[in-house]
Amino acid sequence: MAAVVATASRDSTIYAWITTRPNALVMRLIAPLREGGRFPLNGLGSGHFLLPMSGVAYAAGRLSHNPSLRDAGLGCAAAHLASAGLREINLSRHLARTPA
Repeated sequence: MAAVVATASRDSTIYAWITTRPNALVMRLIAPLREGGRFPLNGLGSGHFLLPMSGVAYAAGRLSHNPSLRDAGLGCAAAHLASAGLREINLSRHLARTPA
């Protein structure tokens, strides 16, 4: 939790450093994981990945009579759809890093 708070409080400084030093060693090391890289991780939080995986977890929980797995799949889908609803009403426009 402390790492999240420390990083969030320095977000604009970190963002400025990242955008002005694309060839720094740390940036080259994580390049395959960044957007446009060979193994981008940014897609893992999208509905294209989360909703099908949530459906698989839900179905597996139902078929195996495992309420924890079933509830995890349903909860993951519900959380994603709730946050998508907030984005849809343009909340992200007010929280954007750059003006729209």
